[in-house]
Amino acid sequence: MGLLDKYNLYNVEGRKMFTVIPGEVTNTLLGMPQTPFVRQDHVFTDSELKRFKADKGLKLEQELGNQITIFDI
Repeated sequence: MGLLDKYNLYNVEGRKMFTVIPGEVTNTLLGMPQTPFVRQDHVFTDSELKRFKADKGLKLEQELGNQITIFDI
């Protein structure tokens, strides 16, 4: 896999927080500018990435629209 396979992770407000570059064994997360994670990079296995994503409340772009707000009730 290469740079063309990268994807982004967003916070619940829809702000891009990380770019993920998948690898064969590990995934590299690069923090986006003007976020608390700027200039940070992390290397995770798939299971570590899932746990990190859940702990930080991060979403894939297609998951952002799945959130129910108070106005949807």
